[in-house]
Amino acid sequence: MTVASDSAVPDAKARMINLQERQVATGINVKGQAPFVVVLFTAVVIETGEVIILAQDQEFVTQMKSQSSIAELLKQNEHFELSGFQVIVRTASSYIGNRTAYECLAIRAHDGSVSNSFFITPA
Repeated sequence: MTVASDSAVPDAKARMINLQERQVATGINVKGQAPFVVVLFTAVVIETGEVIILAQDQEFVTQMKSQSSIAELLKQNEHFELSGFQVIVRTASSYIGNRTAYECLAIRAHDGSVSNSFFITPA
């Protein structure tokens, strides 16, 4: 039994070394702060123009709900800037009662700055 466990230790060490090498090679900084804030959210626009924002970040929800222009922006644009975020409308689905659900992605630089370089515009 000791022979089997002794041979397993070098294999485990070799795997750990390989894993460490792969992490260094990819250049991923796990300990650092992410350069962007990314929020996935759903916006439901009902017939009256009221917008219901569904997201995991309460501060984001409050910020988006305070924007009176969000319903029109969602209806008319594939992407737009709102409240410091670049918003990308991924899909729009229509439902009974003249309701539309927009699946969206909001991106902002961690320092709060906004960049149009998130978007690739067709030539």
